Order: sequence, then C-alpha cells, then structure tokens
Amino acid sequence: MPASGYNAPIPGFSPPQMAGMNFAAWLLAPEADSARNSLIAWIPESVVQNSPKEALADLLLDAASQGVRDLGFTPVQEIAKGGTDKTGIGIYVTGRNDGICQDNQYGKSNCWISFAIRDAELTTQTPIIGKDQSKVWFFDPSANVYSRFVFPKDHPGFNELELLVATSKHLPEWIYFYVAPKKVFVGKDQTIKVPLLVQQGQTHYFVKAIASSDQ
Repeated sequence: MPASGYNAPIPGFSPPQMAGMNFAAWLLAPEADSARNSLIAWIPESVVQNSPKEALADLLLDAASQGVRDLGFTPVQEIAKGGTDKTGIGIYVTGRNDGICQDNQYGKSNCWISFAIRDAELTTQTPIIGKDQSKVWFFDPSANVYSRFVFPKDHPGFNELELLVATSKHLPEWIYFYVAPKKVFVGKDQTIKVPLLVQQGQTHYFVKAIASSDQ
C-alpha cells in the first residue's frame, strides 16, 4: 500500500510540543491498515457547522476530558498552534502523581491521549440510520493520511485501553476507535494482542472463543 499516515507528523505543533507528546513515535515505516491504530467516523452533515475536522476535534476534546474525569483525574487540553489548529489535539491526565503518571513543571503529565485529525470525504455511503443523515463526512481509516489516536511512545504503564473506553462513552455512536494488535497498553509491557473496536464504552472483538465441544 502507499506510505501511510504514520509518516506524517501532526501539523501545527511546535517542536517542543511534538517532543513533549512524543509524536515522533509515529514517524514509522508504512504498515498495513490493520496494524495501525485509527479513528473511524461518519459525522452527519447536519452536525458540521464549519469544518468536519473541527467538529470531530471538539467532540474528542470534550469526550476525552470527561473520560479523564471519570477515572478520577484532571484533564489538561492542548491544541496545536497555540490553540488555533485542531488537526492536532491532546489531553493530559494530571493529578495522578503515582509511580506511573507524574505531572511536570508545565502543568502537564507523561500520561496522555492525543488525536491526529485528517481530511474527511462527504459521501452518501453510510451505515448510519436516521433522518437528516443522507450525507456524512467519512473519516476513512484506510486513507493514505488517516485520523488516529496516539499514546506516549515510552508507555509509562497506565491503562491506555481504559482511557480509550472512558473517552468513547462520551462520543456519538458513529465514532469508533480501532485498536491494532500490540499497539495499546493495559499496563507496563502489557499490550492488547488482538484487534478490537471501541465504541460508546464497549469493546468489540473480531474473533470469539469457541468451546471445544462446539468444534
């Protein structure tokens, strides 16, 4: 496949911001679509006031902030270009200060979730059922430059899946997170080994165990 969006840094972040959130972790060689974490969204045209990317960013900022609060911590938001470019956004998990997550002198933390939001296509091809949804803005996870969620490169050991699920609880039904195998951590050096989808607080697996008696 063509070179993937892993090779594209998030536009708008200054070098210090990029270093602070470890986005350099995503300057990788091309991978199969199924081997990369991604965002999948079908935003109804009626929901978008200005830019579909900004609409998605606002939803994610709010949802991730609420998710951090649900886990008992304090969210600190960061938006690219000093708050003007929502194609790159991040939410820090502050106030934890334990052996895993520590706040720094800038009021941020080494534990965070961030999002790279890329272009969407206006289409009538949609799984959404309901009125006023004849057209949607589709964020295609198979695109060369695709939307995605990002966690720290150094994997401090916090439960990334827990934060992702907590975030998804506050999102509409038409936004999904695709978790690629061995790309999301649930503890230090512990990854999710199988692919799954996260949507509205639920995890959906692509495989199901079958009892030996059923085989």
